[in-house]
Amino acid sequence: MMPLPPRVNASDDCLHTVFVAPQAWCNRQWQILLGGEAGCMELVFRIATVALLIIATAGAALLSSMGNCVISDSEQAEGERVSSQQSPVLQRPTTSVVVPPLQLAIAKPVQTTLEQDFNALSYGPAIPNKPEAPYKAALENMKLNRYQDILPYDSNRFASKFDEKFYFNASWILGGRFLVSHAPIKETLGDFWRVAFESNCSAVVMLTNFEENGAPKSDQYWPSKEGEETRYEMSSALPDGEKSISVRMESEMQAEVLNGREIWIREFNGTMQGKKYEVTQFHLVNWPDFGVVETDVLATLISMVNGLQKKHQKRPLLVHCSAGIGRSGAFIASMEAASRYKRGGASTQQLLKEVVTEMRDNVNGRDGMVARQEQYQLAFDTINLLVKA
Repeated sequence: MMPLPPRVNASDDCLHTVFVAPQAWCNRQWQILLGGEAGCMELVFRIATVALLIIATAGAALLSSMGNCVISDSEQAEGERVSSQQSPVLQRPTTSVVVPPLQLAIAKPVQTTLEQDFNALSYGPAIPNKPEAPYKAALENMKLNRYQDILPYDSNRFASKFDEKFYFNASWILGGRFLVSHAPIKETLGDFWRVAFESNCSAVVMLTNFEENGAPKSDQYWPSKEGEETRYEMSSALPDGEKSISVRMESEMQAEVLNGREIWIREFNGTMQGKKYEVTQFHLVNWPDFGVVETDVLATLISMVNGLQKKHQKRPLLVHCSAGIGRSGAFIASMEAASRYKRGGASTQQLLKEVVTEMRDNVNGRDGMVARQEQYQLAFDTINLLVKA
């Protein structure tokens, strides 16, 4: 008869016997079976026993591995005393945790308000009182500026092809599609028309009145009556010595909020070679400084200008209010962003921010275009109205 495994006790002293002795007993039986000589009956017996030993050996190995995970009460107490003196350690949870399926996080664009977009825009560089400032020509001709804090950059200011010293407060923006300026003063009435002629503009868009809230905003730079012709002095002479330009108002149409005029420029002392230069003026009369106009009024004006531009696609627009930044900026931003949207672009909100950012560029822009948040909102509303038309 083969000896049986030791009996298992429940006492702590028997833990070794429970988890270690079965393995040793199985090893001993293998030695007995594999050693010495045996008869036929004994050989059969041994083969049957081998099968049982395989099962017993596997069970013993399982019990042995479980024994490595069991500690006595005294060992557990000692471990608790040691762990209490050390930094806390995360314990493995004893309950099952259901892990949800992995979800891929898709980044979504951050939605901003118009106010946030406007406040995030760069206004432009401060005007330093230094000769090497980006406004060198403007600082040298300060008396020719309506406002001393709104000046064109040297990099994109209007430059006469006849006189490199000629100066007028006007800036090329948006790739030369627009020329934006301050309203002319008494000393620059002739200069304004010189700029209109040399830039070959298709139209002049005027967005201010002569006076608002008791403050002068623009001088009148065209004749008062149809058929009347007036000569205006320029601040500097042409190379041939000519210092004046002749302007004739050919026709005028007056409406409640918008006036239109056909103006001819003549007798540019041979420069035009006897030809007349015709330009259309759109004059919006009800847009207050530091304020807004009705959205449909601005949209109507832009639609009229667009109709004219279809005939003169390669000619720029000359736009001015008083300083040439606030109302002029809102008008140009509305017109340009709506055009980009119709050509296939981003949302109207994104396009508005894009256009105003370009207009305020420190090299190819102008300080403070679309000067107030209310004007920014007006531009946004006008764009949406135009793209739905």
